[in-house]
Formats: sequence, structure tokens, C-alpha cells
Amino acid sequence: AVVVVHRDRLVAERTAPGFAPDAPQHGWSMSKTVLASLFGVLAHARRIDLGARAPLASWRDASDGRERITTEQLLRMTSGLEFTEDYEDPDSDALAMLFLSDDMAAHAASRRLIAEPGTRWAYSSGTSLILARALRDIVGDAAIASFARDALFAPLGMRTARFEFDASGTPMASSFVWASPRDWARLCLLWRHDGVWNGTRILADGFVRLATTPTPQAPEGRFGAHVWLNAGDASGVRVFPA
Repeated sequence: AVVVVHRDRLVAERTAPGFAPDAPQHGWSMSKTVLASLFGVLAHARRIDLGARAPLASWRDASDGRERITTEQLLRMTSGLEFTEDYEDPDSDALAMLFLSDDMAAHAASRRLIAEPGTRWAYSSGTSLILARALRDIVGDAAIASFARDALFAPLGMRTARFEFDASGTPMASSFVWASPRDWARLCLLWRHDGVWNGTRILADGFVRLATTPTPQAPEGRFGAHVWLNAGDASGVRVFPA
């Protein structure tokens, strides 16, 4: 499906045969930006300090450096944790997490530290599961689905949006959010309007600016805080030149 929105109005739409306009479609890594949005909601409610150590219960007693990783470093994927994002190598962390782990976040959070937090960028879906587990620790096991619905999806009118969960009850927020193309467009509009929807602030003031500021270690200015960018590096080199 393709949806085009111009000046806040739906101006064009096309769906493939067999797909209705309101059919939920697999978000893949756009799901990561849904997760980032939920942290923007938490920051707006002052329930989290993005610059502070990640509020992950399993790291509270760690003494190997993982306890120093901040939420923003996780959002920017500069945690320094070892994780192989490879979908062809049968021994990769990504496949072991997705297909061999009942608790995907625990698998990702157990990876060893191989770089000082904040110094190295490496794309990692495991990082998203760690953040999803931290989100669950903050809002509570029973409230995770309703929190996403009440704090983000319902205010935007994203009636088709939903998470899938792993066997432990953690949202598979790296890749498994489903929503109709129109609902994905609604999320885009929230970001385009700096986290404000119909005059109501949904995301913390400044969160969109922070999230869309390129992570210095990411090449070509291609990644912010759980959102892909086309910002370019200091010399103007970027993924999509035009």
C-alpha cells in the first residue's frame, strides 16, 4: 500500500489487490519508531529520564558495565552490547532471539559489553526488545497493551494498531507492530507536528528534535533515536542523495 498525505490531508492512496485500506500491515522496523514514541510519552509524563541509566530490572545488580547504559543510548543503538543483526547466519543473535527464545528481551540483555556505552553504533533489534522490557517494567505487566492503546494509539485514532508479544509477555517492538497504512500515516503526522495531535501534546517537548538528531556514530546521518533518517553527515553525504 501507498498513502500520500499533504498538508495534513490524505490526497492519494493505492492498495494491492486483496488488501483493504483498513487492513493491518506488518510494520517491520517502523515498529521501532512506535516504541520510541511510547518513550516520548513517558518522558512527557516525567516517568522516565532518557539520559539516566536504563530502568531495566535485570540490570540493577549488574557490575559488568551494562548497568551504566542509558535509555537514550539504547534508543540510539550505542549501548555497546554485542549483538549480530544477521538473518542468514543460523548462529546469529537475531535469529536465536526471535526463534529460540521464549524471553527475547532476556536474551538480548544478557549479551556482553564489547564497547564503552555511547561510543559505537550498531543496529540491533535486540536493543528494541531490551527497551520493550524496560517499558514493561515501568508500566507493569498487565498494563503494557492498554498503555500503548490509551497513551498513543487511541489519541491518534490508530484503531487497527497492535503489538505482538513474545511468550514471556514482552512486546516484540523491534518488528512486530501491525497497523493499517492510514494509521502508519497518523504516526508520521504526529512526528511531523513535533509530537502534538489536534492541539494536545502527546510526546515530550523536544523529543522529536532529539530523536531526529543524527546519532554521531551512525554513518551518513542515517539513524537517530530508534528512527531511520536521511540527514547526511557533516560533508553532506547521505543514503538517498536526491
